[in-house]
Amino acid sequence: ACVGKGNPTVRKYERAVAELEAPQDSSYDAIATASGRSAILLTALQLIKNTGKKRIVTTPHLYGGTYALFMEYLATLGLHTVIVEDPMHRGAWEDAITRDTALVFVETVSNPLASVTDIPVIASIANRKQVCVVADNTIPTAALFRPLMHGADVVVYSASKSMNGDSRGLGGIIVGNKEFIREIRRGWFSVMGPVMDPACAARMHSRLATLETRVTRESANALSLAELLQYIPGVYRVHYPLLQRSRYCALAKSLGMTKGTGGLLAFELTGGIDRAIRFIESLEVVIHATHLGHEKTLATLPAATTHAKMPQTLRAQCGITDTLVRISTGCEETAEFS
Repeated sequence: ACVGKGNPTVRKYERAVAELEAPQDSSYDAIATASGRSAILLTALQLIKNTGKKRIVTTPHLYGGTYALFMEYLATLGLHTVIVEDPMHRGAWEDAITRDTALVFVETVSNPLASVTDIPVIASIANRKQVCVVADNTIPTAALFRPLMHGADVVVYSASKSMNGDSRGLGGIIVGNKEFIREIRRGWFSVMGPVMDPACAARMHSRLATLETRVTRESANALSLAELLQYIPGVYRVHYPLLQRSRYCALAKSLGMTKGTGGLLAFELTGGIDRAIRFIESLEVVIHATHLGHEKTLATLPAATTHAKMPQTLRAQCGITDTLVRISTGCEETAEFS
């Protein structure tokens, strides 16, 4: 009975997130987990169990920990992960998503390059082949984009990031149809036990009240900073979807991201890794940390931290150079960046 019902405080948080992701649609539910990585793992394992298939299709635009989970650890269980090298190429998805695929996994806005995924196109291909699309919506959150409304089947989060915003809590969450969530709760979740602490759930639930205000402000700061960085000597390239020159600008707007795409942006410095390290070490207002989605602005070098486990050849292929700086903008006054 406990497995079926869950802790009442955690259930309150789960229902609130499900309502946020799919307003007015009672067919969806959510399950809170101990971390974002456990949310991804539980989702993948359940879909593999349900389908009996061992093929995952994804993109190179992944958080380094997710890449390691798929390519290193799930591979030891006999699972095969296929990477679609150019996610903007529809034909590549047609070829990669086969009927022996257990799931398609994408990040709606990727970490660290803030690329935008065309969920409707991918979902149309996957659904036709009866393959589930899982979308990691950690960066924009439901305040800026709702993947379920654009064809995704399941949404996962690192709830510790933008959804929470103050780093006082660790957790993840999965949103999907009620039957799927029930299967996870009574199956892998019950066996593996990655539960969210009720005190953490209460804290995270209270933070949902300010979610839209926070992420909208962070998005505005990200765009302002991205526009400023374009004209600073020593900056080679800036990555933010809503810059006019970005290949993702039109897509982001077509998906309804009118309030922004989140507080994540990245830029490349000219010179080598030593210059990038000196830059990070010289920061005063911005905090050097590998976290993201905080109310304070954070910076890190993905090649040396969050994506260090990704092979250098693949990092180079998807634009994660040694001098790439990832910024997670906070809610400060924009003037602080000038």
